[in-house]
Amino acid sequence: MKEAKQRIIMPLGGRLRLALDFEVTPRMVYKALNFEGNSDLAERLRKAALERGGQLYEAVSVSGQTRSIN
Repeated sequence: MKEAKQRIIMPLGGRLRLALDFEVTPRMVYKALNFEGNSDLAERLRKAALERGGQLYEAVSVSGQTRSIN
């Protein structure tokens, strides 16, 4: 069975800038960008991250092996 795990990778300093701009903790930004929640705030953080140069990555696990696809 295939399982996909998404995450958004930010340019250097991007996560901290998001935390400061949205007045949230860096942990909240981490959880949002690693799709560990689906709240309205998490969705807004992901949208802002993509607008600020973040890239969406998806790792797919196939029979015990993990490969990153873009």
